[in-house]
Amino acid sequence: MTDVFAGNIIGKLVMTSDGTAIGELSDITLNRKTGDLLNLVIIPDDEFDAEGSSLETNSQGDLQLSANKTRAIRDYIVIQHDLNE
Repeated sequence: MTDVFAGNIIGKLVMTSDGTAIGELSDITLNRKTGDLLNLVIIPDDEFDAEGSSLETNSQGDLQLSANKTRAIRDYIVIQHDLNE
């Protein structure tokens, strides 16, 4: 995957590879020592059943997803994830 600036992806729609809209990317987490991208922090869409999925949530109710699940970044972010794992 090519390099992308965080400021260019914050606010983008996040969806699964099967087209399920999850929500909007609100933040990212990094490893402070290596600079590696660790997690995507996603504000869940009103229509998305976060409690019925296998995605982790933080104390604010935002979804956290490992960045290695990212498959494509264009006008939206595509992740590979089975929501019922």
